[in-house]
Amino acid sequence: MLVYRIVIYLRSITSAAICSKDKVIWRIKMKPVYFSIVPMLFIIMLSIPSVSLAFRCGEEIVTRGESMAAVLYKCGEPEYITGKKKETKGTFASGTEYKRSTSYTTGGYQQEETTTEIWHYNCGENDFVYALTFEDGVFVKEETPTRGYGKSKCISVKERTR
Repeated sequence: MLVYRIVIYLRSITSAAICSKDKVIWRIKMKPVYFSIVPMLFIIMLSIPSVSLAFRCGEEIVTRGESMAAVLYKCGEPEYITGKKKETKGTFASGTEYKRSTSYTTGGYQQEETTTEIWHYNCGENDFVYALTFEDGVFVKEETPTRGYGKSKCISVKERTR
């Protein structure tokens, strides 16, 4: 119903007429606005990420932001784990304060440690090997480095308990 109303509205704004007492004096034909609106809506729809692009373990969907425990529960043990490393990042900030014609420069250093782990799941010969990257126990990135091989090991909890 909403789409129908939008189409009717767009048709109504594509032409205009100047009338005088039951008589059309001048009719203006404007360019249809919907020729520019439809491609814009299509581009917006394509730019929105889809849940179907997320990593799946059987019927379970694993999305970014989930914890290691949640992924472990949904997908089981990974085939192998690589890249267990700690990374230290630091930032320095400084500023100047002015008090009674005297300037004081202050600064601070902030250090942050992150632990990175990469879990690999082999989803079989008709799929890929998925590399799930965790930073500080939170799923942040998914990659597909190679094609899968053998029988799929990407099965959900329900399928494992059957």
